[in-house]
Amino acid sequence: APLRPAPAERVVAQNLQAVVSEITDFEDPSFAGLTKEQAKDAISALQRKHLGTYIYDPSWRGYTKKIFDVHLMISNPDQYLNLFRQAGADKITVHYEACPHLVRTLQQIKELGASPAVAVNPHTPVSLLKDIFPYVEMILIMSVNPGFGGQKFIPQTIHRVRELRNFLNISYPEIIIQIDGGVDLDNAAQLIEAGADNLVAGTSVFKALHREDTVNKFYEIANNVKNGQY
Repeated sequence: APLRPAPAERVVAQNLQAVVSEITDFEDPSFAGLTKEQAKDAISALQRKHLGTYIYDPSWRGYTKKIFDVHLMISNPDQYLNLFRQAGADKITVHYEACPHLVRTLQQIKELGASPAVAVNPHTPVSLLKDIFPYVEMILIMSVNPGFGGQKFIPQTIHRVRELRNFLNISYPEIIIQIDGGVDLDNAAQLIEAGADNLVAGTSVFKALHREDTVNKFYEIANNVKNGQY
């Protein structure tokens, strides 16, 4: 059966700006940090023939009017863009490393009526993104290797955020910088101060004893940085 938010997740969602769905397939196991055997086991366990059939269902739209931000950590994302747009995705992020014709992919997302975004893995220099600035509304810097939650934040991300923000401020200051991976209350201020606009917090929120309080603390940190209190 399609997955649906549990009551606790629905309560937390009331304080969030967006709901982020991270989609991983197993055509390229390295995307999920898995060996080929682990990927085979995962596919068997999910018993899925088509990406999105079990993990992204249009009826989710009935739970919230928040932005649906879909991060496709998959190879060959082009063939699934329409599927996720029809399911209600407002933003669609594809990986720089997975798109041989990246501009065409981003243009397709735009034509579908969604906000186009690109993600880069920790090893990819942000300077390589300069030529695609005109085609994106958001850039996601991965602060862990993609694949699973609970990983430790990579400290070099702070420098990468600052470097990217400096590039963007020259001609495209409106482009959003999003950070995903190991984001918590300890590194949030540094990321925002460096130029991040949007923080994706998974483990730090959903494993917190008081989830809504944790979300509110993120907002408090953002306001403090904005007001020069960092």
